[in-house]
Amino acid sequence: MAKQHNTVETKLKAVRRVLEDLTPVAIVAKDLDLHRDTVNRWVNAYKKNGEKGLINPKSITILQLKNKMKR
Repeated sequence: MAKQHNTVETKLKAVRRVLEDLTPVAIVAKDLDLHRDTVNRWVNAYKKNGEKGLINPKSITILQLKNKMKR
């Protein structure tokens, strides 16, 4: 099975739960069915570069996903 790539919006919601709501990384990761190291990478990337830190070439936005579905 191909690796799932999460949207920037999903990553940002997870990061905000950790940083703003003070939800433990392990709980956020479990809720998203991810390894806690993944969520930790997102948090660290966000702390270093803001929202831009959550973007990678394989990340897609909700808008891009909707446009793909229309085709």
